[in-house]
Amino acid sequence: MKRIIAIVLSVLLVLSCGIITVFAQTNDTAQESQDMYREKFKEKYIQYSWQNSWTYNELYHHYDESGSVDWVLVQAHYGLNTDNGDRILVRGHRVVLVCPYISGTEQLPFVNGYAVYDVKQDEFIDITNPNVSAYDGFGDAYDQYGIGRFIGDVDGDYEISVTDATIIQRCDAVICDYPEDDEIESHLHSPYIIEQKYYSDFNRDGDRNILDATCIQRYLIGMSYPIG
Repeated sequence: MKRIIAIVLSVLLVLSCGIITVFAQTNDTAQESQDMYREKFKEKYIQYSWQNSWTYNELYHHYDESGSVDWVLVQAHYGLNTDNGDRILVRGHRVVLVCPYISGTEQLPFVNGYAVYDVKQDEFIDITNPNVSAYDGFGDAYDQYGIGRFIGDVDGDYEISVTDATIIQRCDAVICDYPEDDEIESHLHSPYIIEQKYYSDFNRDGDRNILDATCIQRYLIGMSYPIG
């Protein structure tokens, strides 16, 4: 009996090692195919020896109706500084604080390190370019893989939930005050470069009120809601 148990355990050990090996190989293959346009980035942006510490990742691939990749969400940079910004933009449901003074320089080819690579045009487009929102599925992709606090994340827990809607309801009824960090601050106070003033302004009409709570509730159950 002990001999049979030992044989069974040996077989299970061999099988488990095989599974682990196959899993590792699958992951390596996936990573290799994921960064299929890495050389394009190197050709366009890596020109000096001090740039050898660059980081490049393809976070999301979008496929057209024929099954071919037509655009890619890319994260690539030499160094980042995203603690504050001189412009406030909205991409998907995320608030993007644009890094001051260094956008478009050799130190940082993409503002905050994100861009869309248009495969057909062979062009990298910074996410601060409003044209990126026209790419099919971009908003959902950036919501999942991008950086920046979500519009509607009133309690600052990095997600949009019914709790956020409840806080807005309570604030609108003057039961409590909005959190101090609900207001989005910018170094430059110009309406032209501030697309969003409050995290609680979910419907982006410029005000924070009960309508935002309603829109969050509709969003959470997959229903449409007005913007602006």
